[in-house]
Amino acid sequence: MNNPSSITLSKPWRRRIFVARTVIFFAGLAIAVWGIIRLLFPISAIVFNFNKPTSPTNTFTTPRTDTGISLANGQLGNTQTLITTMSHSGDFSNAHISFTPSKKSTPLTGTTATLRRSYISFFLPIASEPARFPFGTLLVSDNRYALIDTVGQRIDFDSIKTVKTLGYDPTAFISLPGEEFTSIPQSTVWKNISGYPAGTVFTIDDAYYQLQDTSNTDTMPKLVRFVSENAFLSFYEKNQAIRKTADFLKDFSTDSPWLGFASDTLLGFADGVFVIDNGTLHPISDPASFTSLGFDWNKVVPASEEDLGIYAQGKLVQASSPQPVGAIFVDRDTDDAFVISAEQQLQRIPTKTLRTLLARHTTPIITSSQAAGRFTSCTVQPHGFFFNRTYSCDADLERFASLPGNAYELTVRTSSTGTTLNMLEADFSTALQYSNLRDTLSIIKQQILKRYVQ
Repeated sequence: MNNPSSITLSKPWRRRIFVARTVIFFAGLAIAVWGIIRLLFPISAIVFNFNKPTSPTNTFTTPRTDTGISLANGQLGNTQTLITTMSHSGDFSNAHISFTPSKKSTPLTGTTATLRRSYISFFLPIASEPARFPFGTLLVSDNRYALIDTVGQRIDFDSIKTVKTLGYDPTAFISLPGEEFTSIPQSTVWKNISGYPAGTVFTIDDAYYQLQDTSNTDTMPKLVRFVSENAFLSFYEKNQAIRKTADFLKDFSTDSPWLGFASDTLLGFADGVFVIDNGTLHPISDPASFTSLGFDWNKVVPASEEDLGIYAQGKLVQASSPQPVGAIFVDRDTDDAFVISAEQQLQRIPTKTLRTLLARHTTPIITSSQAAGRFTSCTVQPHGFFFNRTYSCDADLERFASLPGNAYELTVRTSSTGTTLNMLEADFSTALQYSNLRDTLSIIKQQILKRYVQ
């Protein structure tokens, strides 16, 4: 009786199985090699579907004209310019840019695509008005003492005696040269020694409060409490707060929502890091995004559950996200400094004193106006046939290597009339070079060694 386990396959079947195993082995090896190459020499694909402009898969942001009019529908007028931005981590060698027009659109031959590199928020327009000292800032110049009101103007105290009588610490006032002090418009002169101007901060039983707008005489003035000392310190120094006892509160309304942290403050809680962006809490997705956006690990402030609990949570911050309101850029070429305003503009910081004040709890992001003014272009040509008609070109990115910034701005200029785009795509690739391999391995090592909360 034959043992079933000892059945011997015929020679043709053994040959077929050997060939199948060999094919599977080499297929697996090819997939593994391809995966390693893509890990060490990555490709980043950026897309925008003009037929689905609100799709979360769109990674180009805010397609628009050079005057700011939205082009999310993909319809470009005669000789109209389309501008859009995208972000990523790392350096790339080439960008393959392709356009898929609608079937009825005129040919795109001759359309030029131009790229420049910087940080995505450094592409924002520059505001006509410069940055001002924040609400509640204390300033002094030539024995003139002042507090900054809600619109950035000076409330001048009539004398040093009034300052001391009200309980302010004269050493808490920031010294300014005379011309800087007088360049700030004056709103009023404060002579009242029984009341305080809005913006004044107090400490009561180890809690910190700020006096809000006192112009409405029909209601009790409001004292708004900071959620924690760290939140207070993201705006002011300890010696700026006037010390009071608990009975001081009886003359004020204190039922307002708590004050949180200054925008652009980094908070560490549990295993995550968050950033405050104009009053909203945003979790940061990973260490690579943290580094790519120019954040500083040394500026992460330990936070409590109560600190985070006062905020509405916003979307996840990734490498493609813009920098938050309050982030500061310093141009390494000109030493000019800018801060992102709530209106999504870059406000020039006019003085070193103001720059130092705004940067107390954040690290300025070093950028380069010369680099932002460096361009690379290519002219698209038709590819594909019939129903898969596309136009594409390749832009050399080597001239941007090692320049500051994690974003590209793409400008598309077409000489066609009635152009309608269905899809815009860009594939950023890394050349198979030793220098790129070395840089990628260095980034991988940093990510492995990086700890989220120091």
